[in-house]
Amino acid sequence: MSHLIHLKEEGLKEATKINADFVWFIDADTFHTNPYVLRHLIKQNKTVIAPLLKSTKLFSNFWGGMKSNYYYERTDEYMDIVLDKKRGVFSVPLVSGSVLINLRHPNSKKLSFQRQKLMFHPNSPDVDMINFALTAKENNIQLHVINRHEYGYMLLISESELDVKFDMDQIEQLNLTQIQIKKNVPEETRSDLNPFNLDKIYCINLLRRPDRREKMKKRFESINLNVTFVNAVDWRDLNETFLKSLDVRVLKNYDRGDVTFGVIANFLSHYFIWKEIIEHEYDKILFQEVILTPFKYNQSLRFISKKTKEKISNGPSLTQFITGEVTNETSWKEYEGKLKREKGDRERLRLPPWLKREIPKGANYHKLKSDLRGLNLHTVCEEAKCPNIGECWGGNDGNVSTATIMLMGDTCTRGCRFCSVKTARNPPPLDPQEPINTAAAVAEWGLGYVVLTSVDRDVLLCTTLRAHDFTLYHDKFYPNIVDMRSLYLPDGGSAHFAETVKELKLRKPDILVECLTPDFSGKEECIRQVATSGLDVFAHNVETVEDLTWLVRDPRAKYRQSLHVLEIAKKSQEDILTKTSIMLGVGEADEQIMQTLKDLRLGGVDCVTLGQYMQPTKRHMRVVEYVTPDKFQYWEKVGNDLGFVYTASGPLVRSSYRAGELFLKSYLQQRNKLQNNSD
Repeated sequence: MSHLIHLKEEGLKEATKINADFVWFIDADTFHTNPYVLRHLIKQNKTVIAPLLKSTKLFSNFWGGMKSNYYYERTDEYMDIVLDKKRGVFSVPLVSGSVLINLRHPNSKKLSFQRQKLMFHPNSPDVDMINFALTAKENNIQLHVINRHEYGYMLLISESELDVKFDMDQIEQLNLTQIQIKKNVPEETRSDLNPFNLDKIYCINLLRRPDRREKMKKRFESINLNVTFVNAVDWRDLNETFLKSLDVRVLKNYDRGDVTFGVIANFLSHYFIWKEIIEHEYDKILFQEVILTPFKYNQSLRFISKKTKEKISNGPSLTQFITGEVTNETSWKEYEGKLKREKGDRERLRLPPWLKREIPKGANYHKLKSDLRGLNLHTVCEEAKCPNIGECWGGNDGNVSTATIMLMGDTCTRGCRFCSVKTARNPPPLDPQEPINTAAAVAEWGLGYVVLTSVDRDVLLCTTLRAHDFTLYHDKFYPNIVDMRSLYLPDGGSAHFAETVKELKLRKPDILVECLTPDFSGKEECIRQVATSGLDVFAHNVETVEDLTWLVRDPRAKYRQSLHVLEIAKKSQEDILTKTSIMLGVGEADEQIMQTLKDLRLGGVDCVTLGQYMQPTKRHMRVVEYVTPDKFQYWEKVGNDLGFVYTASGPLVRSSYRAGELFLKSYLQQRNKLQNNSD
């Protein structure tokens, strides 16, 4: 920096010495695209003026404000100038990159790039343009920026000292921006930017937007891509007669809203291309839609790695993809996407291929969904957005459909950061018919193994009120409820749980029942009530490692309290199996997982499941890491070595999962058979 300051200061002195009228300081990382820029600057007759130079972001070559600590401050006027909402010449506190000084103005001789020339700012940073701005301020010299026309661009500074790729990326983007502004811009034609052995590249574009097509044509030509442009179907041209000729019907009251002509036009645009692909038996094709000009399109092709080029070129064909010849194992082992968020990362991780599932469908799926609605029952499968819902509800490999029934409504009194179940301080009262309805539904399905779970129902705030206030509370919030005891749940719903199990066993004694319970605030009598109700598997999830419990779960949920729940359940009924589940990918370390597994075995837990945390909505905590399938296999081996009766570990494994249910069913039936024989 000191050398740069010295050079600029010497340049200013030399210009003054030879009686120059103007001196123009231009940085090497700026680009002037307007041939009349100097004429425009001189015409303004300002002591100091700079043309507005934009970048790939909102940074530019002037400051909207300067803080007391000499740091950059963005203002509303800055945004208006950069975004061209205001056009003209503006007084600003600092300019850089391209600065014209009018030496015919006498006060220009007071300007300097050196800090020692300052009188009132001895502690300012020794930076050339800050020194220049402060000498101007001390001598009442106004600095100006002009944006009456487009003048050019500047490069952003890379975090590393030398990053050629970073600079080239910006130049590519700025080049395309200039193409949008001017039609005739000389471009370098590059070769070997289509190394994928593609049969065809299509670009879909509306005929009424020729401007976009011309821009994209120029871009494709500049990177030597042979692209076939296809006229998109315009929704304005659609009508009922035309659609009938194609045997296309417009659906009303669709799941995501009415199907509009715009949606149909988009579908038809792709449909006609797919017809051509099938007719010509193309295997490798690329679609490009002209919606917004893709700034990074060409640079993505330029810097794509040799390994990736070979993978695309030698990868599966369209036929292989459609027929499913590409295995999931291949996809995860070759996956090169980012699997872990580093500290400071703001972007969400992309879902890796081994976690993508088919959309739920099938007759069994829809029948089960209809049955649940008719009986006013809720499932954790839906409320928690489980990725396995299609497999479990749809039936698979000759197995009947299964579902995990959620008792006590669909609204929880807690708010864990990973869970998508609805929350409220005062949820609706319990349905007294729910145990009977649940038993009837399960008996009708003919299931041999069922999982019951529930929301948390902590004691409501209204239960602490005096009798008079309690009555007022009832009249205000629940005027239609006769028995307020349905709102008052000091047992956290344990009696409701136990009653449901008894109703199930009464109707179908041979059914195996697993209860995935809340922690009942650690109350031992509530835990025992459920554990001794006749169930076969008592499950309660610790969810995560001890050190992350405060971050992942509701503050009322404690790691040690969850361990206590599992221990009490085991002691209350020794012949039941106890089970818990751990989510991976929320920031835990291997040592923490190992310690959790050891804690669980020490507490007498029989079964453990480990699965990948998947962010249900944007409002929930983000995934820190996507754990690979081979790592899950490692933890399954560890669990078996530690002595768990059953360890299920996999990306899509959940606490209630078909494979686990089938194993436990087989295990319990075999154990019961042995006990009966011994008797």
